[in-house]
Amino acid sequence: MTAARTPSTPRAPAARAASLADVAALADVSTGTVSRVLSRPDMISEPTRLRVMAAVEQLGYVANGTARALAMRRTMTVGAIVPRFGSSSFPALIQALETTLAAGGYTLLLSAPEPRATGDTAILRTLLERGVDAVALLGAEQPPQVLAMLGASHTPFVCMWAPPDATGSSIGFDEQAAAVLVVEHLCALGHRSLGYIGGRTADSERARRRLRDLKLAMAERSLALHGDAVVETEHGFREGFEAMQAIARR
Repeated sequence: MTAARTPSTPRAPAARAASLADVAALADVSTGTVSRVLSRPDMISEPTRLRVMAAVEQLGYVANGTARALAMRRTMTVGAIVPRFGSSSFPALIQALETTLAAGGYTLLLSAPEPRATGDTAILRTLLERGVDAVALLGAEQPPQVLAMLGASHTPFVCMWAPPDATGSSIGFDEQAAAVLVVEHLCALGHRSLGYIGGRTADSERARRRLRDLKLAMAERSLALHGDAVVETEHGFREGFEAMQAIARR
């Protein structure tokens, strides 16, 4: 005896995502106008832009990023590699970078890895494979492999928190000038033996530059760095406070 077969319930068709044509129809404009509103809003009058954006919001339209990137030959994304993201000053750096990029229509793709072995290019390779238009790096001391990969891919890059160089690819602070200002101020107050609290020089090029420039500025003024009052620690308000307490107890 053969069991009766129960007819299967047909599946409901999947909801179709809103298209550029749908937005154009709802806003009563051409698809080209919709495209320009989304990519070059400065070319469109404000009333038309508002009408198109209202249609975009109503339909929940999301542009096809892959198709747009192919058409523009740009992904409108910038990759940033910023180790030690938890440090006190880095969140402000990232926020400023993201805000500035957003104002230009770009999206920040951030990687905040633990410090890796010299020459490891895995993270950079991943960012380049994602098609980022440019890369922001932290510090000037970049492995040759990183620079070679950026050069081979013809990807623009900038080194943040790095001394300016002749190529214009770095932007940062003048650590030497800052050290001179600090030493001159303390010297004017009559201090001759100074202490120092800074980042760990073993894994931070900025910490190495700051300590080096401070020592140079002190040596030019016949000042001494007190050996028992030098503390290297992680960056952060709590870490700095604890370092000061440790010096006070010595």
